[in-house]
Amino acid sequence: MPINSPVLVLTATINPKGMIDLKLHDIDQRRSQYLQALRFWLHLHDDQVRSIVFAENSGSDLTSFQNIVDSENPHGKSVELISLNQNDFPRQLGKGYGEFMLLDSVLQQSKALATAEHFIKITGRLVVTNLPKMIRCLPARYDLVCDAFLVSSDPNGGRIDSRLMFVSRSFYERAVLGAFHRMNDSVGIFAEHVFFELMQEQRDTALFTRLPIEPRWRGVSGSTGADYTGTPSRIKWPLKAGRRMWHRLVGYPSIDSIRAARRKA
Repeated sequence: MPINSPVLVLTATINPKGMIDLKLHDIDQRRSQYLQALRFWLHLHDDQVRSIVFAENSGSDLTSFQNIVDSENPHGKSVELISLNQNDFPRQLGKGYGEFMLLDSVLQQSKALATAEHFIKITGRLVVTNLPKMIRCLPARYDLVCDAFLVSSDPNGGRIDSRLMFVSRSFYERAVLGAFHRMNDSVGIFAEHVFFELMQEQRDTALFTRLPIEPRWRGVSGSTGADYTGTPSRIKWPLKAGRRMWHRLVGYPSIDSIRAARRKA
């Protein structure tokens, strides 16, 4: 494994138990999509993704996942499966609340993460097919790399895309642990807003407001039901990639503009 290669953390909720603002509730379909995504990562022949943590928060049986790891792991990737029973909190708090409560627990329990300098958090039913290239384009030093957006209508001036984030373990332990308590979807405080606020609050940290290249998504959105591999998404991808190159060239959004957005709110 390359030196300092980040651990890939796949977050999962097989049984959503009536979660609000969710299109897909069927347990069998959700399990199938998580299994399909795990298969992709196991068969990915690239040394940038060698260590995987699959973390599930509804206490579901992961025997089928272990069977795949045992039988479909041609490149000998290190895989840690963790199932925790944490999905009984009030539904109005939302998916992000549950996801980052899970991530807090996994960070403290995972053997792979105990020695990792960095990890990649990705929604477990989704795949980013160009993730290895993205890892190679990361800055030499970083605490948080994600897509941040200035949104004047948001109370704090913006939000981030929480589907995919590159995080240093030290930054997470210092700034993010317990942040899920600030999330409450029913009053419009989503995980995306809380992480934007964390970027506004932190000083003396290596924060980057754009992923290095445009991610190529595969899968279906749990919130909207949108197919990321459908024709509209394929047509939009080159346009998004070009816009990202321009934003990175001009340094938009800058961390200063993100912090200024908080003062305007």
